[in-house]
Amino acid sequence: MVMILFVDNHKENRVAAFNQFAKLTGVFGLYVANFECAEKIAQGRHSQGLSVDLLVTDVSLPMKEADMEATEDAGIELVRRAKVLHPQLSHIFTYDTNSLSDAAGNFVRENNSAYFHKPFDWDDMLGVVRDLLRLEAPAAPAARATSAGPPVPVHS
Repeated sequence: MVMILFVDNHKENRVAAFNQFAKLTGVFGLYVANFECAEKIAQGRHSQGLSVDLLVTDVSLPMKEADMEATEDAGIELVRRAKVLHPQLSHIFTYDTNSLSDAAGNFVRENNSAYFHKPFDWDDMLGVVRDLLRLEAPAAPAARATSAGPPVPVHS
């Protein structure tokens, strides 16, 4: 089973992520609001010999639960620290400003990072998650059986 750590200080985004990632087979996720909680999860899983396979994080995050304001580029630092513990870690950045800071933009380019501007399309996000985690796409819906009889006229 692969593990996704989703970090966003907006509860509605964490709830949406929970609902969307539930569609993926063989995946479980943890959904937290700040840098400190995410870092503790990465450290705890490492100390238990468990992996974090994908980190989806906002570029700007509150450092601690009590912080009201997000710290610019905290998500970049979170990925850096998590990759020390989990070298195989894939990551996706989200952001809700008009542009990424120079530091964030450089990190994204240098690390070939996936990133999404909020609000993003969940189908696109799930496609990237499947690619990064090498998950199979969902099966196409089965074709409906049709009757062998003649077509029935429809009157309006």
